[in-house]
Amino acid sequence: MKHENREEHTSAAMSLGDHLDELRSRLIRSIIFTAAAFILAWLFRETIIALLFRPHIQTANVARVSSTLKFRDYMEPVAVQLKASLAVALTASAPYLLYQIWAFVAPGLFRNERSFFVRLLLASIICFALGAAFGFFLFIPLALRFLLSLAPVSTEPVLMMGSYLSLFLMMTIALGVVFQTPLVIYYLVKWDIVSAETVRSNRKNAVLGAFVLAAFFTPPDPATQVMMAMPMIVLYEVGMLIAAPTRKAFIGFLKLLVGIGIAVGVVVVWHQYAHTAKLENIVGKVAVNGRMVQEMEVGGMRRGDVLETEPESSARIKFGLFRNTATIILGEKTGILFEDHAAVRLNKGAVLVAIRQADKFLRLGVGNSYVIAKKGLAEIRMKNEDTFKVSVAEGNVNVAHMGREINLPAGSERIFQLDDLDVLDERRLKENWGDIYDKW
Repeated sequence: MKHENREEHTSAAMSLGDHLDELRSRLIRSIIFTAAAFILAWLFRETIIALLFRPHIQTANVARVSSTLKFRDYMEPVAVQLKASLAVALTASAPYLLYQIWAFVAPGLFRNERSFFVRLLLASIICFALGAAFGFFLFIPLALRFLLSLAPVSTEPVLMMGSYLSLFLMMTIALGVVFQTPLVIYYLVKWDIVSAETVRSNRKNAVLGAFVLAAFFTPPDPATQVMMAMPMIVLYEVGMLIAAPTRKAFIGFLKLLVGIGIAVGVVVVWHQYAHTAKLENIVGKVAVNGRMVQEMEVGGMRRGDVLETEPESSARIKFGLFRNTATIILGEKTGILFEDHAAVRLNKGAVLVAIRQADKFLRLGVGNSYVIAKKGLAEIRMKNEDTFKVSVAEGNVNVAHMGREINLPAGSERIFQLDDLDVLDERRLKENWGDIYDKW
């Protein structure tokens, strides 16, 4: 107690001018430290950019789109690097900045108050770090992947580096704030601002609030909002459990986790293993993942299935769970990879695509290109390992090839090179340039 009184007396004895001098001194130190951290971050800006762009690159690779982020003017790359460096500098400087704030206010606090604020600060930092890690490794890649999946057919993304970094930082900060929920609930109950029973009885309002906050912090699509709202609901339950660790609260929390686990499991199993197309062996020998399908046998196709036909064989795939939206007929010696309910990849051979509904489409990948078939009839044939041909009998087909989109109307056909780069003829160069080429 004497020690506390002495600290209070020392603090009280300082004049207003002394307080202002100390505040100015600590502000100058903080600015200098942050500026040094910013300069250091700027020197490693390429490494920082590569790290921050990693969720985008992972998403682009999965979605099979270009991972190159573009910029709209000369200043945007500089602005992005400045923003990224500043964000890293502030993050790295945060412990020192918090210490300066603490050193300024601590002399005016009692020992128990200092102990409380230290615990609160450490817990808040840990919660924020957990939220940022959750976003970086799980939430942000899933959200980006879903947002790309909403793009209409026959479109190609032009993703800007500035927009991506702003979205990344916004989501990271939002998740860091969201993960403070257990801490907030715990201290609200501990300080008797609200009772544990009030927190428990307002669970429905908390769920509604979670979705409202998720709608504010995320892009305007339901799936991303649900992805952010679910952790908020779980964190609310964690806060209730910490604030009032009763047997009833623990059982309720376990029930919530089990319910979420079952829901997520059902979605994952449905997405991976549900039949999204029907397969019919028309004639000959047809194999799915190496298993032979009997002639005239009808089965289901799942994501990831590989279908192959042997010589003098043919098969039919009908897309759509409840009504036929598209049909693919495989010729002999044809192999395809079933990717999704409206996407396949042609590995060899030829297919005939027939679509009867105007609002339906089918995406067929060939190498790094893909063909978007709409209402009509078209054949896609791999002539060899390097070329494929698209023939359109009815309707029209869009081909995304080598960064261009080409529209083929009815009655047209075109041959595409899978690799437009010419192979270096080193022998010809040596014959033309002789010793000069060898010395170089």
